[in-house]
Amino acid sequence: EAIPDWQLCFCQSPLDWVLYGLSDRKSLHNAFETGLAEKCVNDDLFSIKLYGQAELQQLSGYIVKLKGNKLRRSRPTVAGSQPKRAEPRLLLQVKKSLNWRYQFGDVALLPAKQSVTQLTHRNDEYLRIDYSGALARKPKAVLPVDLAGAVDRRLIGTATHLVIALLDLAGPVTCEAIEKTKDRLLIDGAITEAVAERIDINSIITFFESGLGQTALNANNTVRREWPFTFAVPASSVARAPSLVARVTNDDTIIVQGIIDMLVQTPKGLMVIDFKTDGITAEEVCRRAELYREQLELYSRAAAAILKTEVAGKWLYFLTPNIAYSG
Repeated sequence: EAIPDWQLCFCQSPLDWVLYGLSDRKSLHNAFETGLAEKCVNDDLFSIKLYGQAELQQLSGYIVKLKGNKLRRSRPTVAGSQPKRAEPRLLLQVKKSLNWRYQFGDVALLPAKQSVTQLTHRNDEYLRIDYSGALARKPKAVLPVDLAGAVDRRLIGTATHLVIALLDLAGPVTCEAIEKTKDRLLIDGAITEAVAERIDINSIITFFESGLGQTALNANNTVRREWPFTFAVPASSVARAPSLVARVTNDDTIIVQGIIDMLVQTPKGLMVIDFKTDGITAEEVCRRAELYREQLELYSRAAAAILKTEVAGKWLYFLTPNIAYSG
């Protein structure tokens, strides 16, 4: 039976892909102790062994030792031998050649294309991934479907964005309308029951009751949701190191791609709205908004340039405290 595409979309590494493909093999279930081995195929297609932290550290130490021995063997010494004194001029020439660096060598490190998140949140502490439990984590392919536990907040945020993007704005936004949208996403397999239960319906309704929300519901305005864009920016704005900025010309550009949550075109101009599901209080909004200022500015530049329309306002809307922050 083929694995659904939506399920494969959640793969985070090539290993997850491999495990999905072998998920009906007995050897795999024996190794991960899922209790389902008796129901699986036993064709000896492959063998698997799990290594613990102690074994990995032992292997690492062994490799370091081998490298050290190889390095010592590559430097033989002869007792009583004296190196010949090199000509001063020749020595200077050799040093000059070894120390030479291509003037534009660092420019090759600049990417040709980046996403807005990669460009603006490289040092964002809130986007750092915790790898502390990586060795103990079982791949999603072998986890029970009904696994209990906390749901990743990022999945809740993604699901909330999907609901807002698919809501029918031709009529009033009510609890019933939001529930219908959630049910549609559940049927399509886009979200799970556990994630759907944690979507804050009241925060979505509160947004559409606010001034920004009413602007989006105004039939005289044009609303674009999950609006993708591709935009060229000067390479000097991406190169953070001063030495690198000086080496790129005004003709060098980098392609930036992003998705704007909501773009409302009004008679006065464009309204850029970016939804945030960060779990923060009202007192923390200003500090957190600073982390997204560059991202919001880039969204506004791209929208204005592509649609050839001035931006009348750009907003961050934090759904947890229900606060709109003007950028």
